[in-house]
Amino acid sequence: MTTEYFSSFPQIVYNGDLITNLTIRLDFITKIKNNISIFQYIPVITGQKPEDIAYQYYGDATLYWIILYMNDIIDPYYGWLLTDNQLYAYAVQKYTSIFDTHHYETTAASPLGAGVITDSYNTYRTAVTNLQYEQTQNELKRNIKLLKGSYVAQVISEYRAELSQ
Repeated sequence: MTTEYFSSFPQIVYNGDLITNLTIRLDFITKIKNNISIFQYIPVITGQKPEDIAYQYYGDATLYWIILYMNDIIDPYYGWLLTDNQLYAYAVQKYTSIFDTHHYETTAASPLGAGVITDSYNTYRTAVTNLQYEQTQNELKRNIKLLKGSYVAQVISEYRAELSQ
């Protein structure tokens, strides 16, 4: 997955070995990430990979890196929407018990409204388990920013220009 993206990164000598310089920051992408006029929001279907979306919208699966970069995803596995089985396995690995309380949230009857993180002494509270917390975090990954297709060639051109400096 990553070889295509990093193939344009410069090589440096580190401890006598020639390696890819992964510390490169693409400043132009950082500047355009907040320009909402060049994006659309799309839902990610469970099981869909960044490569699938890149192929569907850009006609080229190797452009998955644009999707990851625009959504600040560093880890393409855990930073992406997990399937139910993947999420369950992740939670089991991360927590001693997935059914222990992660935190408490206020209920609808609370003067604060529902879903506000609170302490265990609040009368209007409900426990959120570790698994429920991870499920909620995973659902936040369901909608992503997608660079509009008409800007892809420009982003690739600027990407190459910045890396060649």
